[in-house]
Formats: sequence, C-alpha cells, structure tokens
Amino acid sequence: MRGIIPIMQTPFTKDGMEVEYEDFARMCDATIKDGSAGMALFGYGTEFYKLSDEECEEMLRVAVRAAAGRVPVIASVTAGSTETALKRAKKYEEIGADALMILSPSVVAPSTDALRDHIITVLNSVEIPGVIQYTPGSGGGKLTAEAIRIICDSVKNKLSIKAEAVPAAPFIDSVREITKGKIDIFCGNMCLHMIDLMERGTVGFMPGVSLVPVFKDIFDRYMSGEKEQAGKIYDAAVPMILEINQDIEMLVRYEKRMLVKRGIIKWDYCRKPTAVSFDERIWKLFDTYREGLKAIANVGEDYQAD
Repeated sequence: MRGIIPIMQTPFTKDGMEVEYEDFARMCDATIKDGSAGMALFGYGTEFYKLSDEECEEMLRVAVRAAAGRVPVIASVTAGSTETALKRAKKYEEIGADALMILSPSVVAPSTDALRDHIITVLNSVEIPGVIQYTPGSGGGKLTAEAIRIICDSVKNKLSIKAEAVPAAPFIDSVREITKGKIDIFCGNMCLHMIDLMERGTVGFMPGVSLVPVFKDIFDRYMSGEKEQAGKIYDAAVPMILEINQDIEMLVRYEKRMLVKRGIIKWDYCRKPTAVSFDERIWKLFDTYREGLKAIANVGEDYQAD
C-alpha cells in the first residue's frame, strides 16, 4: 500500500438515527475516482465511537462492494479488550477487508508490554496485512521503537504503521532505524508536515476523505521528482488544513459539509453529544483557502449549485 488512503466519513440520516448506506457507497466511489489508493474505515474521522457493531459491519460490506477490487479496504479494530478485538478482527476478515488496522484500547491505557502483546495477538489471528494505528495523544498507551521492532518480528503478515505521535519526525526516524525498513510508515493528522515526513521515508498518508485530490497532487508530484512544486502546493494548503484540524469533531463536521456541497452525501449530521455547531465564518475562510488552491492544485470537483 502506498499513497493517499483516506479515513472514511460516516454519513447519517437527517436526524442521525441511521447510517445512510447509499450515501456511503457513493462516497466510496467518489474517493476512488478522486485518486485514493485505498479506503480506511472506523478511524476517529469515521466517528467509530458513535457507531454500533452492526453499523460497522454493514459499512464494511458496502465499502467492499463499492471498491470491487479497485483499491484495498482497511478496517480498524477499536475494541477495548484483546478478546473482543479478536472477534472483530475475524469478522472483518470474513466480510472481506483487505487489511486490518488496530487501535490501542484507550479507556484504560495498557502498559507498553501489554499493548505490544495485544497488537501481536490480534494481527496474528487473521491472514491479511496489518496496520498499527499509533495515536498516543488519544490515551491509548505508549509504544517504544523496541516494542515496534518486536511486533514487526512477531507478526506473520505484511505490516504497516500509521504513526501519529507528536512530534512525528523523531518517532518515524527511530522506527525506520530499528526495523531496518521492514515496516511501511503512514502518517495521519491531516498530512501536517507532509513534505518533511516524505523526506524521512513515509510511504503514504491517511487524511480525511474530502481533500484527497489536494493531498494526492502533492504526493504524486513529490514522488515524481517535482519536489519544489509539491512544496508550493503544500505551503498553500497548510492554512486551510489548520483552520479545520483544530479538533476531531470540528474536522469531521467541515469535511462532511464539503461532501454535501459536492453532492456526495445529503446531510452533514454528526452524532451527539460531542458534535460541534457549524460556524459560517470558519467555513467561508476554509472555502476561500480552497478556492485559492485551484490555481496551482487539483482540489476535486466543484461544488454543486444549491
């Protein structure tokens, strides 16, 4: 896996009581057409903590059908116990996930050794590639570079890591050094520090779904040797990214608004109680940045008329 693999949004009905599965299928198709190298479900951007197990399973079925083999579908296991995570992993593999991502239990943070063993046990329970989502800022315990080396040596399938440690650069350097390049490194956090992280060997990014064309343009130009132009586009995109990436709920809300404006989903509803209210001034500022990017980058299809 290489390139831009977005964390998919969850479109809800107008009252938020149900998932809009037809809208989700349309979103899957749109992000593939936008140039994504895969799709990842049940990240924070998917609002996984607001979804039932049944909703997650049906969303995965929809994604697998919509992808139809065009790109890999990654399903994230977010369970708080190893035993429950094993059940989720097996179920997602059965449904058709192409890879399994695992997030650390976070209600009670495990020790480094316990987290290491949790990851190894769950990823070795399936026959598909694994992705470690390492997000220590979310309270899920700490992994040292040595722990990651042991995981890399112990997991039987192809392994990647989504590195969201802050700061990311020294963590990535330590992982690359100790694993001798055996693990592919992706980054999230809406692609902040994207150019520097590619210089350090990052092979892909997992941002939100609405800005895939912009990030793909930067990634493709950098990888083809157009590093100066990639840097110019990235520098122009940073103010837009920072405007909506102040908080995960804020990011989800404004990404959904963009998907509504593009005619991909019908509603920008985010489930309560943590949903943020929509601020028209922030949206206009974000949209101004997006319009400015059009002169130098691919920003995706224009909005549909209201």
